[in-house]
Amino acid sequence: MTGKIIIFLLLLPVLCFSQSNVSNENSRFSLSLSAGLNVSKFRKDSLIFNYGTKPFIGTSWSVGISQRLGIKGDVVYSKRGSNAVNSGKKIENQYIDLTLCPRFNVTPDFHLHAGLAFSNLLKSNEIINNGSHFNGIERKEIQGYTSELNVITGAELNLHKNLTIFLNYTIPTNKLNTSNYQIGVNLKLTDRIKKEPSFRRKRINASRNQINQLKKSVLLVRLKTSENAINALINEGQGDKALKLKLKQEEANKKIVSAFTKNFTFCEVRYFFSSNSEKVKQKQFDSVFLNDSLQVDNSIKLDTNRTFFIAEFGFLEQDTNKIFSHYSYEPSQNGGLEKVANYYSTSSDNDFYVLRILDKNFVQLSKPFPFYTRAIYKTMSEQPEQFMFIHPLYLVFLTWTYDDTVLRMNKKLERFYGRNM
Repeated sequence: MTGKIIIFLLLLPVLCFSQSNVSNENSRFSLSLSAGLNVSKFRKDSLIFNYGTKPFIGTSWSVGISQRLGIKGDVVYSKRGSNAVNSGKKIENQYIDLTLCPRFNVTPDFHLHAGLAFSNLLKSNEIINNGSHFNGIERKEIQGYTSELNVITGAELNLHKNLTIFLNYTIPTNKLNTSNYQIGVNLKLTDRIKKEPSFRRKRINASRNQINQLKKSVLLVRLKTSENAINALINEGQGDKALKLKLKQEEANKKIVSAFTKNFTFCEVRYFFSSNSEKVKQKQFDSVFLNDSLQVDNSIKLDTNRTFFIAEFGFLEQDTNKIFSHYSYEPSQNGGLEKVANYYSTSSDNDFYVLRILDKNFVQLSKPFPFYTRAIYKTMSEQPEQFMFIHPLYLVFLTWTYDDTVLRMNKKLERFYGRNM
């Protein structure tokens, strides 16, 4: 019968852990390291003992059943000592203590428990003063003591999320069993307080979420209208220049739509004019989206509950986020040296033309998300009819090809998604 009790108490933590895979925080399995002191008094017909103190160390586990009820147990290596009043005998016993107790949560931080405690006797020693030993003490193994099954009761108080102090009392089930108090602490090995993730880790997690969201959502491509510049030219009486600018912008928009149609497969795509940016931000999608001919098409719909991102050709905004690099010691104004934190930025100070991705609030995304692709340039001599720009770094006539740029963006997104799916 005793062997079955031992096996049951040893296997119960495993059984409870396998059954505690639920989302309710009160039902989670918790494992702790426990240590403290036994205050024990042995009992024997021929001797009267005083209380003595010895240490114990082991593990403690618990699992919640409901908001107030739970089960806890312990597997502990325990020493108990006691001194005989008349004969001066000092007895020290070593046990493996196995306990199993229902637990009642009086408050979130205060618990009561009561159950069974089985103490499996490993060795029983009489402590003898012997000057011939290096520490003046000799342990002589004796007989007369046995394993015990008793009732245990106690209380626990949470001092911290991971630290608990407890007091137990073992109630002897017969007149020869040991009376024992325990005072100790539990240090949780599971459910530890999570450290605040670093700024770099937050950005990595955010980028992973964003790439997975983008794959399932819609990319809204914003097409510029140059409306303000055109109106300014008209107001200045330069109608011919205004018309040329309008035709040039329309041609660029058609090439952008064609480039996405032919080269972008990462997710769904819709198109809208920049003049409707505020409507898109407010999720007012009626009469907003364009067909391939750049005409508003009311048949193109978008569920307002769907996540969306924005893509556009334009100049890259500077990333103002700073990432910690290292500490250095610099001269202090008060003399001596002071510790200074050094940071670096993920972007350069050079503006360049890109295809970039923004979130639904038109805020540019950030690394490690592949949120931009530099426009791919060709010289005017290769495609003179596409001349748009004189690149300041090379001082030669340059233009960008939308097809190659969109294709490169698509490849970047696919690679990043493949690494983080």
